[in-house]
Amino acid sequence: MEQRLLAALLLFAVSSALAQVEVIKPWARATAPGQASVGVYMTLYAHNPSIRLVGCDANGIGSCTVHKMTMKGRVMRMHPIDTLPLPKNRQIHLKPGDHYHIMLEGLKQPLKAGATVPLTLKFQGAGKKIATQCAKVYVRKPTSQRR
Repeated sequence: MEQRLLAALLLFAVSSALAQVEVIKPWARATAPGQASVGVYMTLYAHNPSIRLVGCDANGIGSCTVHKMTMKGRVMRMHPIDTLPLPKNRQIHLKPGDHYHIMLEGLKQPLKAGATVPLTLKFQGAGKKIATQCAKVYVRKPTSQRR
């Protein structure tokens, strides 16, 4: 009995340690009819060392991947990445025009301004254990882009 209790407490402690990531102000822009993809932006803050964002799930809305943007010459390129390290006690910004964001693709219906979209983020600590954390992504009105 004591061994089971100890194992359960240890599992809870490991899960809690991995879940020590603040997901701050997640948002996406509203989409137009027929628009199949949209970026999701937020700030992530890890309270523990060695935590990485290793994936996400759009909960039936479409597919979800973590992307990195790089410049090659004068061309900006975007590609999916397997892991995003989250240094302890440092904010990692996922924002438009910056290095990282989450991409929702294959949207089944438009995202309407004022709605919220469920998103599950997957984090991995120093071991192989994956912890999930749910976030509600607020859908903002689309904005015009200045050139």
